[in-house]
Amino acid sequence: MAIPLFQSRAWQGVMYKLSGLFGWLYAILIVNQITFLETLGWLVLALVVSLGLGGIGYMINDWWDRDPDAQLGKPNIFAMLSPVQWKSLVFILFLMSVLPWLALPLTRWSALLFGLQILAYWLYAAPPFRLKEKGMAGVLADALYAHILPGFFALYTFSLIGNAPLPTSFIVLFILWSTSYGVRNIIHHQLKDRENDRNTGARTWISHRDPTAVLDALGTWFFALEVALFSLTCWFAPWFGWPLLLAYFSYLILHGLKFPELRNGLPQERARLIHDRLCNEWYERWFPLVVLVFAALGNLSTALGVLIFHLFVFSFMFYEDGRWKLPFVGGRG
Repeated sequence: MAIPLFQSRAWQGVMYKLSGLFGWLYAILIVNQITFLETLGWLVLALVVSLGLGGIGYMINDWWDRDPDAQLGKPNIFAMLSPVQWKSLVFILFLMSVLPWLALPLTRWSALLFGLQILAYWLYAAPPFRLKEKGMAGVLADALYAHILPGFFALYTFSLIGNAPLPTSFIVLFILWSTSYGVRNIIHHQLKDRENDRNTGARTWISHRDPTAVLDALGTWFFALEVALFSLTCWFAPWFGWPLLLAYFSYLILHGLKFPELRNGLPQERARLIHDRLCNEWYERWFPLVVLVFAALGNLSTALGVLIFHLFVFSFMFYEDGRWKLPFVGGRG
């Protein structure tokens, strides 16, 4: 039971984020004319490292959440594995995180980013820091380890592979957009866990705030900020600037027409639709496919090969539990 639990948490927590992140990596590799076989090899290595590091993050978090999880009767990987089993799992995740760097380009900056990723996991979950219970510091720390650092680390590594330094303006905007993306996700997560956190005495950012006011902010000015940051990131990206924006705004407009709740719904309903449909579903399901469509205009064979890779690795984004996930049906939520 424990291994399926870990696989499920790692799959949901890491793979959804990776689907959107890989869209940016596809652009770097295909635009810079990396051959399909090389592209496939780099993507597989990136996937292994990401799952290894992401798995370590979940292990660190579960280790320090053993007591709160026991209080709430929530499943915890360490309560379900023997010491031999969890130590073996940690060792496997460590190998997944480290061995691919025998092939991936490794610089002192790569080593620094790797170390910062592990440090961010530790500061977020472990006492005496345990930033997850330190209000806004916890919100920003979650965005840092879940979105900002992994995204920047991946872009930096793949810019080395493609021998194509990325513009500073794009990197700054990517970090700002990743921050808004991560902050929105963790606030929604804290809203869902609000009662559980109160029961265990955890003091998260949302603990002593009015949920309706927070949801209203997420569904109005914060959404406008995230749209602006993503739009500017696309515009300053060294590839597919205005076509990406055209696809993005078409997606937003079509959703606005289909879901009147986005215009006049209650704050909770509007914020949920924005979170699920306009943000996460776009980033994680459709953005990588849009990138591949535009990439195919310049390198059809490689783009088609990467599309097959994407549909295989991220098949759950399109078909799950015996049904196809059609456009406008919804993302992961």
